[in-house]
Amino acid sequence: NWVGQSAPAGTAIQYWLKDEADGDVQVIISNPVTGEVIRKIEGTNVMGLNRVQWDLRGNPPPARAGRGGGRGRQGQLAPTGVYRVQLTVGGESYYTTITVLEDIWMD
Repeated sequence: NWVGQSAPAGTAIQYWLKDEADGDVQVIISNPVTGEVIRKIEGTNVMGLNRVQWDLRGNPPPARAGRGGGRGRQGQLAPTGVYRVQLTVGGESYYTTITVLEDIWMD
């Protein structure tokens, strides 16, 4: 028997920091045409190579009063298309794009 760990769902977003960043590091995934924010992810601010994992979902919906913990709350899956990725660190923003492809193995 072979035992291993499956890759995390979604896509990894990697970035390099020359020095430890002062303040917050944020990764924002948005629609490049409308600017609608799909997901906000807090990044790490340590020197060197950093990685955040986007699970291809939007921000989770807010917790409803009286419903208890937030377990199981997930945002909607992102449809196929191109998304803008914005890394904000030290008051500077850097941009790239990610293309979400159709999973042809789902059917």
